[in-house]
Amino acid sequence: MTASALPAARLGSAFASGCSLPPLSGAQRMAWHRGRTRYAVWMIEADTAPVRALCAQAHRHLSRWLAPLAARQPHITLAAAGFPVRRAKRSDEFDMSQCRRHRAQLQVAAPAAATVTLAGIGSFNGCAFLRVHDDHGLLQQLHRLLCATIPAAQGQRFVPHITLAPYRDVFHLQTIAEEAQTWRGEADVPVQRVTLAVFDPRENEGRLRPILAVPLRDPDSGETRAAVECPASCQAGMQRGGAAAG
Repeated sequence: MTASALPAARLGSAFASGCSLPPLSGAQRMAWHRGRTRYAVWMIEADTAPVRALCAQAHRHLSRWLAPLAARQPHITLAAAGFPVRRAKRSDEFDMSQCRRHRAQLQVAAPAAATVTLAGIGSFNGCAFLRVHDDHGLLQQLHRLLCATIPAAQGQRFVPHITLAPYRDVFHLQTIAEEAQTWRGEADVPVQRVTLAVFDPRENEGRLRPILAVPLRDPDSGETRAAVECPASCQAGMQRGGAAAG
């Protein structure tokens, strides 16, 4: 689809108001992870050549305001699960019993696979992102399903997106929004499975390591394949989370 043929709802930008926020400092990041070495997220994998190219194009368009393009694989976060531990005791922790419950909820609900579209640039106060158009409502359904048993996530507004980069400094977002309005680009992302992945929160843009994939229902055959632990066991990936710093 050419830029001129994009639906009106997919043109332009969706921006927060006010000013941008600079990247987190090392002290702020330490206050969050407190020495823990793994953080888990439920997500949709989107690390394809067309998506990487679209991210690079959009980043170049706003490069005067943005930090370098995100090194982490492109993905759509559905829910922040928490810091993996053997037995969760805090609201920001995630254990195997919660993982099994989420997997069971996804398999019982059995939502059908679909395709979402990336088009347009949006912004939170802290970063710019590619907007995700979820015409089938699939991502919203998956988010609600997962967050129903994550107390810290309940009541939060869900904005499906793929992060481009944080802002380099404090800027007026209205100026950036006007520039973003002139950018055109689009790519499709097939949503065929939900992935649980972990990354090292001590690293800036630490790489995502998938540990569990839950396939969605085939919309044609109605069949749903079994969940796949990838590449090592889910339990091993969960238990390498490390303890909080004392």
